[in-house]
Amino acid sequence: MNIPNSMRDLYGKYEIPDSIIKMLERQERCSDSEDIGLYILKDDDRRYLSTPIDSIPFATIGVDGIHYAFLTEFGAVEDLNKAPIICVSPMDVGLEIRYAGNTLAQFLEIYCADEALLINHFAGEEDYRRYVQQREEEERREADEEEFRLTAEQLQETKNKMERFREDFQVRKMERSLLWNELESIRADRRSKMVLETVNGLGVLPIGKQDEGVGEISHSRLNWQSDGGNSASIELVEAQKFVEGASLESRIGFVRDAQHYYMFHCTDWREWMIEQLVLWGYETEAKNFRLTYPDEQYKPVTDTLSTYLYLEWSSSDEDANK
Repeated sequence: MNIPNSMRDLYGKYEIPDSIIKMLERQERCSDSEDIGLYILKDDDRRYLSTPIDSIPFATIGVDGIHYAFLTEFGAVEDLNKAPIICVSPMDVGLEIRYAGNTLAQFLEIYCADEALLINHFAGEEDYRRYVQQREEEERREADEEEFRLTAEQLQETKNKMERFREDFQVRKMERSLLWNELESIRADRRSKMVLETVNGLGVLPIGKQDEGVGEISHSRLNWQSDGGNSASIELVEAQKFVEGASLESRIGFVRDAQHYYMFHCTDWREWMIEQLVLWGYETEAKNFRLTYPDEQYKPVTDTLSTYLYLEWSSSDEDANK
């Protein structure tokens, strides 16, 4: 098919995976019978403040800004078919980023099994199992005219759509009862490869090349002074001093943490970070940074307050009344 220039700009140096092109072709046919709620993006207009600058958004579910993206590991990934997949949920402050698979194929297996596991926050496996049980009980009940629920026929058609998608894309079917442990195993595998943790959970993987004469061999994190929410306060001079003596992995970890804490609301931080990214050889990430933080006057970090609503599913009446 004819790929729009805006989509080629979105993927930059990377070749667009065949699966993405095929999903876009299905989408362009506008066939409701093939709609599984995953809408392929053709431009970079869905980049939020919490979208990692080393990621390529490729699909949205059309609700609350939730989108999925390839994580390029600051350009270290060579083939997007082998790139990690993340879910970005902008409204879930403090939990905006969720690891969704080591590859696109793995992500599709989980999404087709139960996309709710990726877009909701669950306290643990029992919490998720209660959610599934509650949802299945609601599905067995006959839909009331005043309730915003699918009828039995609509639910079956939704399942049929997913089955057709699995067949067309050769997606392995996963049992929902095993899904939680599968995703936890995938995330544990990610953590085992990290050389440095970050507050958003993505961490930093080893980098093949190290800038000679710059930074230490060991990796460290800046001691952020968090107020307990999703923001932190630290002087730019202190950040500059840390970056000056940090390893490349530590710098990447710094960027992840600073973005998580919304430090780049501050104009001075933002301009300094763009300069640093270019200096480190991350021109693509600098470009994404500009798209994330368009030119406008920002307030100082100390004057910025979070007004987002924290969302968390719970089966507890006590939690629901908080």
